[in-house]
Amino acid sequence: MDEAKAIALVVRELTIKARSSQLRREPGTVGVAASNAGRLYRVVIKVANPDGLIKSGMTATVKASSVAASAADQVLVPLSALIAPSYPVSGEGKTQTRLAVFVVNEGKASERVVKTGDIVGSSIIITEGLKPNEEVVTRGASLLYDGAPVEVR
Repeated sequence: MDEAKAIALVVRELTIKARSSQLRREPGTVGVAASNAGRLYRVVIKVANPDGLIKSGMTATVKASSVAASAADQVLVPLSALIAPSYPVSGEGKTQTRLAVFVVNEGKASERVVKTGDIVGSSIIITEGLKPNEEVVTRGASLLYDGAPVEVR
């Protein structure tokens, strides 16, 4: 979330209105992959509670401002186009997961690592790694590999 976006947090009868800058959000607190049941994403928002009004076990409703207007000049792809392959980390014997999509080049799939922004409906903003009007695989991307033949429908 951008620091300028307003967030309203409603906890039973308490209402807290804050700017994102008043809520501590740490890197990695927004899930990169949806759950299989319902395409839900895990989001963790840490809220300062100096007066102790919010108690453990309370539930809350969180509403954030819309990002649709800012997405007009951005590259958007359906969430179904994202894959999360593991790449080896050189010299460490470990792997690292990154987000990627498959772009179609001359009838073949070409894996492209991307960076993402906000989710807009059932799409996601691609902030790095794709250019406008590039053809992206939106179905069956998890079954592809670099250089796989693809048929555009």
